[in-house]
Amino acid sequence: MKPRTHGYASKDKSRRPPEYRAWELMKNRALNPNGMKWAAYGGRGIMVYEPWAVSFAAFLHDMGPKPSPSHSLDRIDNDGDYTPWNCRWATPKEQSNNRRVRVDTKYIEAGGVRLTVPEWIRLTGIPGSTIRDRMKKGWTGEAVLSGRKKS
Repeated sequence: MKPRTHGYASKDKSRRPPEYRAWELMKNRALNPNGMKWAAYGGRGIMVYEPWAVSFAAFLHDMGPKPSPSHSLDRIDNDGDYTPWNCRWATPKEQSNNRRVRVDTKYIEAGGVRLTVPEWIRLTGIPGSTIRDRMKKGWTGEAVLSGRKKS
């Protein structure tokens, strides 16, 4: 019988800890051409650090346990590989602020600061619907956030 090196693996998937599941999902995204999300990861060249690709113990040693159940595996540079120097356990807020820039990402610049709409919503407390309505009307960034349209 082969000894376990980390004690995290289990034939019963429901008993596997979240770090093990994150490791499995990472490998599936980057290494499995038949995986559902492979095109957005491995298909565009995202690779997995070799020791992590072959060893959960190496992954766990480098990443450590998840700080909380809400944290998930995040690549700091979304165009970079899954490596110890490019990965972290991130909160949902950190994850949402670290998405790949899409064509439809909306930014507002005000006071020399350029942030995404969700970042301004969190920062100002202005409802997203209000910000989007003002943007549709063509208001400047300053006006969108102050509520005073400048003529």
